[in-house]
Amino acid sequence: MKRFFIIILATVGLQGLLLLVSCDRPAPPDYDESKNQTLSKLCQFLRNEQYEQAIALLKNIEDTEQKLLLEMLSSHEKERLLLLQANDFLKEGRFSELSRLIEQAEKQGEASPELLEYRAAPQALQALQVFCSRMPWESPEDLENAMNWLKPYLSTLEQAPAFAKFWQQQVQRLEILHKNRFAKQQDDLLVRMDQLLASNQRPAAWNALESLWQLNPAHPIFSLLDTRQRLLKENVLASLQNSSLSAQIRELALVLTWPGLNPRQQQQLLKFLTSSTDSLPKTLAGSILAAESMESPELYSIALQRWMEQPENRNLFPWFLEKALSDIFFQPGQFNARCWRTPCPNLTDFFARINQIAVNINQRKAKETR
Repeated sequence: MKRFFIIILATVGLQGLLLLVSCDRPAPPDYDESKNQTLSKLCQFLRNEQYEQAIALLKNIEDTEQKLLLEMLSSHEKERLLLLQANDFLKEGRFSELSRLIEQAEKQGEASPELLEYRAAPQALQALQVFCSRMPWESPEDLENAMNWLKPYLSTLEQAPAFAKFWQQQVQRLEILHKNRFAKQQDDLLVRMDQLLASNQRPAAWNALESLWQLNPAHPIFSLLDTRQRLLKENVLASLQNSSLSAQIRELALVLTWPGLNPRQQQQLLKFLTSSTDSLPKTLAGSILAAESMESPELYSIALQRWMEQPENRNLFPWFLEKALSDIFFQPGQFNARCWRTPCPNLTDFFARINQIAVNINQRKAKETR
């Protein structure tokens, strides 16, 4: 019981001592309501990105902590304004002014890392302008060289989201140009083969075909030809009926191999040159072969017209017409007659020649009417 009383007494004494001490402390100062309002307004300015108003507000406050905040905010605003100005220069293409702005900011120690990123932008954009000024591209080599030239600036240009799409378009355009070049090379060789066959230069036409094989062994014309034997393939009739084959390919394959075919084969394949007057050959070489095979004046006329359309043929007499006229007017061995062999023919010799030609024409007409 005595111990319990001592504990209570000590507790009461401690409370009294604490009350005495608290009564001796000075009263706290009144809360500065205006400072609270200033801080509240400052936060509002910062949230609304009204940095100029925030800086003006801080300048009117005499407080060490606020002065530090003022310095930080002023530095931030200066950097922001420099970035805005740099961005405007960039958008307006004022690259020399942008370069001067960055250089001056560096000298004054005001160039932020973000501003220094603009340093490479003028050169990169000028390079992009040069790249675009050369469009449209006519060959894959031109575009490929231009893309390689622009590559050093890609790290800067790729920061713009729109550039990624632009660059992908150029990659796709390069693929298209390569495909177009590949197709044109093949078409040019087919046209060359037609010209050579039409000029009766079959060995040179086979050489052009060999060039086509080296360029594209999978070309459709090789579905018809045995290039080693220089013959049509065994299953050529089925292949010729393939609707995906162009008339040009069919005709060139037939003209190339025609001399090696027997008369029965030629008769079978003639329908692939022309089945009717509504379906005329598409190539000059095919027109000549069809005219010769069918002995058609209409086809000869078409072949002659196409022959004359070729600039290199305008001053040449068509060999196929010369051949046709020789077959009509002359017979094999007739030039062994005396009237043709005399070095100084007289009037009688000329009449003999005319008479011989007339006999040949009459004999031909007689064969046609049988």
